[in-house]
Amino acid sequence: MTDDVLIFTGDYNAGIVSIHGQWQLLDRKPGEANEEAIQPTWQGATQTDITERNRHLLSGMFTVMPTGKLAVSLIGQKTTNEFAESVTGLLDQSFDSIGLDLTYTPSERINLMAGYVREKYFFDMAAAYIPRGLQPPYEPANLWGNQTTDEVDTFRAGLGWTLIPEKLDFDATFDYTKPTSDSLYDFAEAGTPIGGLNEANGIFPANVPPIPGFPSFTFDRFPQVVKTFTMVKLRLSYEIDKNLSAAVLYWKQKYDNTDWQTDLMQPYMGKVDPGANRWFFLGARVPSYDADIFRLSLTYRF
Repeated sequence: MTDDVLIFTGDYNAGIVSIHGQWQLLDRKPGEANEEAIQPTWQGATQTDITERNRHLLSGMFTVMPTGKLAVSLIGQKTTNEFAESVTGLLDQSFDSIGLDLTYTPSERINLMAGYVREKYFFDMAAAYIPRGLQPPYEPANLWGNQTTDEVDTFRAGLGWTLIPEKLDFDATFDYTKPTSDSLYDFAEAGTPIGGLNEANGIFPANVPPIPGFPSFTFDRFPQVVKTFTMVKLRLSYEIDKNLSAAVLYWKQKYDNTDWQTDLMQPYMGKVDPGANRWFFLGARVPSYDADIFRLSLTYRF
């Protein structure tokens, strides 16, 4: 395997403006030994060496300080990945993000900040089910693909306030994050594998005959997964003397999780999914919660 990496960077500073940028290219090629080791594929397949990869990464930051009290920064990044053509595995992957940060200091005793970041992840994957007979020719392969898009919105804000210089300080921070995930399926070729189970045509449940009470339906995507995370911190600190200080903290933390993958799970799912007849779900997940934390502290510095 051979990696060729090319990187360009640039910086510009003039007065109240600062600009930074970078572009990176990774070109990964398999060696001759890899080509000799590739196994024969079935009819219609396009399997190639999975080490092959081509990645582009572009990032930049723009900062402007119109006054000595205000700073504005715009940050962006874009990454693309192209992988070898294949009937199974990861075909394409990309990542985009953009963020805005504001910092304002109206006086020596007050400092304010706020920010927002938007992230987007994309994955394009392929899969195949190849029914095997006793000997060639095998049954036609069931081919399908999946495109998953994950998006994350993050908001934050903060306040630092010196109420009494070198004596009493107040700090407050707020963070809110909301990730979502959408999963779309593309059934390129639907067939009925040996055994009668509908593995690649979007039918759920895949039982033949259907289970009473569980009507079958055809789907092309999974339900959206949504999570939200909120955190607020309020802290008041008082310096009693040069070595002794006291502080009180209130911490609010809340997590909400809506996930179809685990919300409806029962300890035994074999009646719904025959492939899970030997599995037991032990509740391995992070449940939604709402926590309030209060803390009093006394600190002595030697």
